[in-house]
Amino acid sequence: MMRFFILVAILWSVCSWGQNKHPDSLWLSKPESSDFPGDLQKGYNAFFIETLPEFQSNFNGLKPLFTSEKQILFIHDFKPKELQNISPDTLKISSNLFESSEEIKLFIVENKRFNNILYQPDSLTDLGLCKEFNRVNTDSLKSKKEIDFFLQDLLHTKGVVPDLIVSPYIADIGYLKEKYYKEPVYRAKVTYNNEELNNVSWKEFPHLETCGVFRTSDSTLSPQKRGFMFSPDIYNFTDKNTRISGPKTFRAIKYELGERLRYSLPLEDEINNLANRTDKSTPTDIDFVEDINREKSVSIFNGASSYIDIRNKPEEWLEEISISAWIK
Repeated sequence: MMRFFILVAILWSVCSWGQNKHPDSLWLSKPESSDFPGDLQKGYNAFFIETLPEFQSNFNGLKPLFTSEKQILFIHDFKPKELQNISPDTLKISSNLFESSEEIKLFIVENKRFNNILYQPDSLTDLGLCKEFNRVNTDSLKSKKEIDFFLQDLLHTKGVVPDLIVSPYIADIGYLKEKYYKEPVYRAKVTYNNEELNNVSWKEFPHLETCGVFRTSDSTLSPQKRGFMFSPDIYNFTDKNTRISGPKTFRAIKYELGERLRYSLPLEDEINNLANRTDKSTPTDIDFVEDINREKSVSIFNGASSYIDIRNKPEEWLEEISISAWIK
């Protein structure tokens, strides 16, 4: 019996590593729902309350929801402190969607804390994930096949881990949750000078810009941002030798001008590339003269036929390049 218990504990530890969600952290809602008890029976567990008076007028009718075994999420647009005058002291309320306390039955989160994402199948649009939670709106999930495609596309192609799914119709809510919780959730963040770096994109999800902790179901991540290199530059969450607790931290390091210098052409008395002497430099119609102000020789381009042709071995294709020059 003892051996069996230890085996179960080890298996659970392996399967749940890296995840930051518990069985009640996926929230489902109908748009413009007014039948809270009916929708709760169907498996929906999130509801929108636009105003405090609306919440207050429905509070007595909502009491059976609070005494049910399920946890409930309300999304609102009013000040959360105003709820203290309505809810009894015995009702424990949380604004952290990942809190796993069984005593908390009611979660209330402000609407502005969600990234609002309109799900579009087979298309990628630029997204900014700079708020705490992700709300994904989809037309419908009318079959298990649609649910499978939706989760695969959302998690692995679009790179979005949903906290709240809003849909007018979900064919099988139990199946949706079952498939969702089979997917791991890994966490990562990027820091610069020990502070979180914002507006970071990822090689695996170039359409995303993230801030703070980024959650993903993709096992490999490579951060990207102009002007920075990263340590590490790639990380694989499935590497058993590098397991970590908490978010994986990528450290951003700013490039110095000379770090990726590809061409250096002083153009004083020669046209050789000082950054790479093996390049072959061929000038056409260029003269060198002494400049009185600079007290050194400079190159003269006639504005019509002067140019320098630089060939390197092996030849490389530069997708982008920054240029610094002194020109008179």
